Amino acid sequence: MTAELRNAQRDEFCRVLSMVAPDAPTLCSGWTAFDLAAHIWILNHEPLAWAGMLLPPFSWLTDREIRRTKERFSYAGLVEEIRTGPASFACMPTDPREDHRHSLGEYFIHTEDVRRPNRLPKQEISPDLAEALWRRLRTASWQLHPFASWEFRTPQGGHGRIGRGPVTKQITGEPGELLMWVYGRTEAARVEIVKF
Repeated sequence: MTAELRNAQRDEFCRVLSMVAPDAPTLCSGWTAFDLAAHIWILNHEPLAWAGMLLPPFSWLTDREIRRTKERFSYAGLVEEIRTGPASFACMPTDPREDHRHSLGEYFIHTEDVRRPNRLPKQEISPDLAEALWRRLRTASWQLHPFASWEFRTPQGGHGRIGRGPVTKQITGEPGELLMWVYGRTEAARVEIVKF
């Protein structure tokens, strides 16, 4: 089921990219829509660039591969490559064990990275997509913030917690908004935060 959601979110990512110019802004500081499309493409095609995504001293590798990818493809051509290429990312070998929620989350976040600064219409979130994003939130939270002790809540009554010890923050929002916040889009995420 989540593989189908991931595929649909990849299609939505490509649809949103097709609605903006290559130089359109994104929530990724300094990156254009074309840069973000190249980033997604290299997740499947340029293993050397992966090191730069995780280790800042090697960020030059990622920057180089983004530049090369943009030289190799036109913007429209790159969007079509993403749309017709593999939906899972080669750099996420454990994604099938997580029922493809890692790649789903990546597509969701980057779709919003393009959508929000360009004031495109909000995506309708189905109950199945909301549930998959909620489940991704729990894994992403401890991966990206291993020392945090937070509680997450949704308006529908969902709640979850990461960390040990006293809760330092309670973050409330829809699952997609919570995921945006966890992925560092704190200014764009529509959440309410209570600090303890």
